[in-house]
Amino acid sequence: MDSATGDLGRKPWLLCLNLQREFIMPGRPFYAPAGPAAATSARRCLSRARDYGWTIVHVQTDAARRARSDEFARPIDGLEPLPSEPLFRIAQRSAFANDDLRNRVLSERPP
Repeated sequence: MDSATGDLGRKPWLLCLNLQREFIMPGRPFYAPAGPAAATSARRCLSRARDYGWTIVHVQTDAARRARSDEFARPIDGLEPLPSEPLFRIAQRSAFANDDLRNRVLSERPP
């Protein structure tokens, strides 16, 4: 198995979950104290996955939008989806509650 292509020649996926400003801004309802450090790690991971040509999939929660905070619902700087990278929005806690994402994972079966 090659880290760039995964098993059977299929590209691995990087699933980017809730990389939104809401989670790294102190005082926000969904702020997580470890969020800023996680964002730094996520930038390195995302950059490496892009370098390897992995499939990058972004999932963002609509919870921030429901809290009337479009500014905080935006992606964290440096973690924005590229136009070629799919973005799925979820209202529930689970990314796989999104039918389109769940169906894509089931059909493509990434390593």
